[in-house]
Amino acid sequence: MIRKGFNTMDEKQNGPENRAAQPNNVKNVFDYECMMYREMSRLLNCDIFKNPSPLKNAIVESLLLHTRILVNILLSGEKSDDDITLEMVYPNISSHDKTKNDIDGLKEAYNYESPTEPSPRKTLNKMFAHPTTHRSDHYDYTSILVKITPSINSILEKIRKYDTPQSNG
Repeated sequence: MIRKGFNTMDEKQNGPENRAAQPNNVKNVFDYECMMYREMSRLLNCDIFKNPSPLKNAIVESLLLHTRILVNILLSGEKSDDDITLEMVYPNISSHDKTKNDIDGLKEAYNYESPTEPSPRKTLNKMFAHPTTHRSDHYDYTSILVKITPSINSILEKIRKYDTPQSNG
């Protein structure tokens, strides 16, 4: 039975002025995805999650979901009109060569397919985000996270250091 109150944020933080669903609130959406990515990564390193459990699986799946969303924002590739892009959050980002190199590296790592294994993007799409015949009741996502998290972390660190976000909302 689902009870009332399954909010994603504390009720005090989730008032009408703070809801991510507002169309011009791209910075809050981006910050939320970054926070969830970092916190799920941190939680998975806790000793309590060294052994498999449904809670550990839920945290892994949450990390994968927020990683996928964050990569979509960072790469700002094929988008719908209402999709958030990195340039919407940080309008001057394209002028920073070091960040561009990291974004190019992330794009290559996320989309690279070797002869023996699919790209991280395809793996997330087929093994995590869609009910396909390729799925099973378990999968080790470590190899894809190892390929893309260094670039994600580097981009996020550089963004925090030198860019001032656009005020939205």
